Amino acid sequence: MSELRLLGCAVLLNLGVAAVLGAGIARYMVETIPRIATVALTELVAEHAEIAANAGGIPEETAAATRAWARALENALRQVADRHGAVLLPIRGVAAGAPDLTAEVRAEIAHALAGGRVLAHGNVPAHGSVPAQDDVLADDHPATREERP
Repeated sequence: MSELRLLGCAVLLNLGVAAVLGAGIARYMVETIPRIATVALTELVAEHAEIAANAGGIPEETAAATRAWARALENALRQVADRHGAVLLPIRGVAAGAPDLTAEVRAEIAHALAGGRVLAHGNVPAHGSVPAQDDVLADDHPATREERP
């Protein structure tokens, strides 16, 4: 009888340890699984291409501005993803249900290209130009995460 009791205690102890480890692993996994969010990359690139085409500048200046825009896009995607703890996917790659963070990415790009100034409605300044006073928001960058009227 004592051997059966010892076996029962060992089984219960193993079940308890397995339950605690399972709960810990599940909790860790839930905390580290990132959310999925979308960004309209095609739209952002098309907007930039239109701005660059209409700028009518010297090809070298346009190329330099495009490189700066591409760096700003890469940094904006990284910052927005980190801020939301999300994996950003192109909007066309997600059927439904994921939040769209395009406006926030656009605002980050505008902030980077404006040299720290945030433009109204997330507008990207023309290459090398200084934004009009009406376009610059009075508040600093973090406030632009909220929609403006």
